[in-house]
Amino acid sequence: MKKSLRFFALMGSALAGICPQLPAASFSTFQAADLVLGQTNFTSGGFLTPPTGASLRAPSGIAIDPATGKVFVADAFNNRVLRFSSAAAMASGSNAEAVFGQPNFSGSSPNQGGSVSASTLAVPTTLAIDGNGTLWVADGNNRVVGYLVASSLSNNPPADRVLGQATFTTAAPGLTASTLKTPSGAWADSAGNLWVADGGNHRVLRYDNVAAKANGAAADGVLGQANFTSGAAATSASGMSPPGGVHVDGSGTLWVADTGNRRVLRFANAAARIDGAPADGVLGQADFASTAPSTTQAGMSGPVGVLTDAHGSLYVSDSSNNRVLIFDGANGLANGAPADVVLGQPDFTTSAPATAAQGMNGPGGSALDSAGRLWVTDGTNSRALRFSPIVSPAPGKPKLTIAGKKTITTGKPSVRIRGTASSSVGIARVEFKVGTGSFKTAQGTASWKFKTSITSPATIIKIRAIDTTGRFSKVGKVKVILE
Repeated sequence: MKKSLRFFALMGSALAGICPQLPAASFSTFQAADLVLGQTNFTSGGFLTPPTGASLRAPSGIAIDPATGKVFVADAFNNRVLRFSSAAAMASGSNAEAVFGQPNFSGSSPNQGGSVSASTLAVPTTLAIDGNGTLWVADGNNRVVGYLVASSLSNNPPADRVLGQATFTTAAPGLTASTLKTPSGAWADSAGNLWVADGGNHRVLRYDNVAAKANGAAADGVLGQANFTSGAAATSASGMSPPGGVHVDGSGTLWVADTGNRRVLRFANAAARIDGAPADGVLGQADFASTAPSTTQAGMSGPVGVLTDAHGSLYVSDSSNNRVLIFDGANGLANGAPADVVLGQPDFTTSAPATAAQGMNGPGGSALDSAGRLWVTDGTNSRALRFSPIVSPAPGKPKLTIAGKKTITTGKPSVRIRGTASSSVGIARVEFKVGTGSFKTAQGTASWKFKTSITSPATIIKIRAIDTTGRFSKVGKVKVILE
């Protein structure tokens, strides 16, 4: 199962639509996430069968509607897309407000257990939202489908648009200008063009003025191949093997996560390029002929997602290394340049998977919201994580205050404890540990509380606060005496 989850994490990289104007901010290495969707806490990583409106199974793509703040997640192994309201997306473990591809929140079968149609999905891998509010979904039915005004649709809506297939009821793969084979990435640029990573055909297709395209329309341009009928994998400046996520930044530069070649390609002024044009730059490898996997500051091993912000930073989901790399000033970097920040790992030479606020296991798609917060799907952990930017340096550790007595004598088998926590960059979570047990997450952050069972005559409860940079407060202790 884990191998299958990894495969779909590699195939999916979901991107957010039009890049917002972000505040001048940054992220720090090994920073902790401050919110999770798909799980109730940061230490859970399983999935539910049947699913619910709050659960995920191998999510691969994520997108945020800049007009409404609603968050869309491609829930790949549940064969659906979930939409979270802007309010629900601000609380860990929230329920989605709508589902696409299934009749209800408990459905999970590919194509709803029947034939492909306008209302069905089969392992959706990536999402993109264009300037008109249309949600584009790269679907395992060898197509990309579009839902107009996606933020206002109710459960199980039919798609309005389809590319890669002539109709909504066909799903055969193809190698032409109007067909697709396992699409694995999509991005809607600010000029109204839709870019699709056609993974199975080792190419990226460009659909100009996609809002005016008819269903089944042909693409207008291709990169990674010399023409629309070539589909071989290649390791060169003009080849790909296979591509995953795609993204076009504000300057018109196309970024491609070339997953199989373990690199990211850069194409300047991409919309004006001739078919089969070579890339201008490469990250993750020293040159265009190298493909070796690497767990270093300049290397990659399975990049699947790419994203840039308004300040020119590039975010790369390096899935096989269980991390996200951040490259500042990416457009001006030389080939093989090192990253500046890593999320999901304590350093650039570690790659172990983890189920924690600071860890990842098969990250896939990424998106930025209007506040500059980074959202990442953490596929094998069946969750999506949110990282808030650090607006200014934060001196000192976070502070924890426990309300009430530090020694509690009780005849009841449980106790309730509450308090407050503070940090100049915000509190990510408060954790508590009963005796020699493991740490669990309390309810709330700046104001927190929890209830826990007591079984020993004398028990020590340890409590600590963690801020959004991953720093721990001094551990507080409460002694409970059970009469």
